[in-house]
Amino acid sequence: MEIEEFYWGKVQWLDGLHHNINIGISSINPHTYQKPHIHYENEQFIYVISGEGAYQVNDQTFQLKAGDYLLFPYNSIHSTTNNMDEPLVDLVVSIPRLSNNNYINHTKEQSTSISKDLLGEAIESIIIEMKDQVILDYCIINGVKDIKYCSNKPIKYDDLTSIFQLIDSINLSPGQSTTFKQYFLFPIFFHDEVLGIIIFNSESLLIDEMPTSTKKSIFNFFNSLIDSIESYAIHHSVKKKLNGSIHQLENKRNIIKTMAQQLNFEKEKSSSLKINNHFMFNTLNYMANLAIKEDNVRLYDLIVLFADMVRYTSDNSGMLISIRQELEYLNAYIQLQKSRYPNFEFNIEVDDTVLQNGIPINCLQPIVENAFSHGFINYDGRKIINLVIHLINKEKIELIVQNNGNTLDMNGVRNINSNLAIGTDNGLSLVYQKFYNNFQKNFTMSLQSNPEFTQMTIRFPKEVVM
Repeated sequence: MEIEEFYWGKVQWLDGLHHNINIGISSINPHTYQKPHIHYENEQFIYVISGEGAYQVNDQTFQLKAGDYLLFPYNSIHSTTNNMDEPLVDLVVSIPRLSNNNYINHTKEQSTSISKDLLGEAIESIIIEMKDQVILDYCIINGVKDIKYCSNKPIKYDDLTSIFQLIDSINLSPGQSTTFKQYFLFPIFFHDEVLGIIIFNSESLLIDEMPTSTKKSIFNFFNSLIDSIESYAIHHSVKKKLNGSIHQLENKRNIIKTMAQQLNFEKEKSSSLKINNHFMFNTLNYMANLAIKEDNVRLYDLIVLFADMVRYTSDNSGMLISIRQELEYLNAYIQLQKSRYPNFEFNIEVDDTVLQNGIPINCLQPIVENAFSHGFINYDGRKIINLVIHLINKEKIELIVQNNGNTLDMNGVRNINSNLAIGTDNGLSLVYQKFYNNFQKNFTMSLQSNPEFTQMTIRFPKEVVM
């Protein structure tokens, strides 16, 4: 692993990752403040492995503890405070912004030749629509050194003259960047010729003090931008060749239409700030493989358990699955909690005759998690959860979840039971809604509490067999 040391702690970056993914373990020292910094051109997902801290993202503050996670948007301002006596350890997944390749909808109809200002059209189609999203300072010049676009801060005249002299004195190669003072030069090639050059001005950034993930995200953004412009040029080249045949042209237009629809669909998905679960699962699987190579069995087990838990908890469809399957999904969450709480005891008693009966997916984990979120808050004793599922009256299945944590008074129990059906979007009300969607009013769900334990009881029909 590559280790970066900072005044606030350190980051261990996993080696051998795909260039568009940066994954590491961040450790912030006790009683340390990580000063505000910008996540240039990358969004970042963090999962708190251990400790507790305050995470400020732009103008919002989130208090997170072990087991919580958060997504930082592109170019957000972020700081972290660890006021605890132990290190704050995070799993960090940094995802760089990729330039928008959905340029096909914006291209103008060409006749029989490629436009003389191909770079200008590529800039208009690809860059202009995202100019308000990118805060980096950069310019693009064409092959004859005319400035075609500048994003924010212009390049000084003397520096630009020196850059032009540098370009004339070296051989530019595809995929190879060149540096001059605070400038980074990225060539754009088409048909083995220089179509243009991106000049990135890093003067306003403390680039030498940035974490590896942020630096990689910046350079990946420019490489992705180059790919988009080169793809644009290739698209027009292909289009020129197809103009000689109406039949081929019509076929190409159909292909382009399909591509545009698919690209629009992908754009709509990626525009959300919510975590892309498909990407997360692939990333976590890749991390698990790396853990095996590093012979880190505990990290591998935790990654696999976390992936199973995310996949399980992300399904809010409410569809019915067998009780056997639901218990298998729950096991990943239980094992993850046992790794965090050595004094956690989980007891289960299930009637084998009901294992194939139907139950709403993802209904047990929110009830068990509620015990940790409320019953075990500031509770230092041995944490015990009992799960019982059995048949009653030959027609109903009874599900009981008990915990020995903090108990509730009568008013607290009354308030929870009266709010279950209202739909307050908390875990218990969502579970109620899933049972209601499947069994209508033919089920009961209620909370009880006494000095020894707190218990959730659900009774529902056994008629559905999976």
